[in-house]
Amino acid sequence: MNADARALLTGAIDYAGLFPPAALSLEQAKANYRRYRASPDAWALGRFVVPVAQLPELHEEVRREGWKLAVTLPAGYTGPLPESVDVVEIPARSEDEIRTLAARFRPALLYCEIDPAAHNLDELAAAAKLVGARAKLRTGGIRAEQIPASDLVLRFLDACRRHQLPFKATAGLHHALRGRYSLTYAPDSPTAVMHGYANLAAAVVDPAELACEDPAALERLLRTGAGARSLFVSFGSCSFEEPLQCITCR
Repeated sequence: MNADARALLTGAIDYAGLFPPAALSLEQAKANYRRYRASPDAWALGRFVVPVAQLPELHEEVRREGWKLAVTLPAGYTGPLPESVDVVEIPARSEDEIRTLAARFRPALLYCEIDPAAHNLDELAAAAKLVGARAKLRTGGIRAEQIPASDLVLRFLDACRRHQLPFKATAGLHHALRGRYSLTYAPDSPTAVMHGYANLAAAVVDPAELACEDPAALERLLRTGAGARSLFVSFGSCSFEEPLQCITCR
């Protein structure tokens, strides 16, 4: 086991099997998460990511098994949430909205999904830090155009670094290293150059590492990224196993 990989990935992979490209049924995703919790790799497992509409179907898992959830909310959501919900994720576009969301969902920890191209990115990061929230970056999707350009990712990371704002990332981070990968699990899936989670974590410390595609540099990326965990909290992935399938993690 590579010590740097363990340091970077401990509790870092939020399981998002309900979301594309896996898009599993709730029963399939629950069975997988239960299996991962009992596996030797459970040290890397974070929260179970669930849309708020499916939250009632996880009541027993939370009550009996102590599952920790990350509940995703659509923009503008104003409905009630059970007291058991302690982490929520929702898009935020203005400083006022961030303050309103923090007050509405307190004491739950708020992750504000912020567009890295937003003209007011710095103000949003400052507002999130002020209310004790965290940021969320969408790093991919099932279409190539959903992958943010490197300069936008670096812009987001710079704002988080300057404001010492912890963040999570989601989508497109199944692989440790930046490279060309399939966008979905379909046999004829298109491919695109996708960000790697090790690159993203390392770029918190050294922005130049975001562009690295050299497999020989992976250990360096993991080592550098491990030192960024105070800001790089976790990442959502619809696969728990793929992020672990690199030679330095086994």
